[in-house]
Amino acid sequence: MSIRERELLKALLDTLDQLDGTPVTEPILHASLMAKFQPPPTLAEFERALRHSDTAGWLIGLPSKVTGQTKWTISDKGRAALQELP
Repeated sequence: MSIRERELLKALLDTLDQLDGTPVTEPILHASLMAKFQPPPTLAEFERALRHSDTAGWLIGLPSKVTGQTKWTISDKGRAALQELP
């Protein structure tokens, strides 16, 4: 894993942790990461970080039956990973 990938993972988890359990959609998360990085992460980089975090159990996805969009929150495992990421 590259330094940039670790930084994106940490920023993703940190953003969700700061929201204190408020679920947020992928476009909002991507926009948040775009504001934190130069050069901004591509959609592909963002999606890799999101999928990695989801597969690791660091996130909780809440799919909407109405819109079809998934809203994301950080899990307890994600909070622990946030403390361990350099």
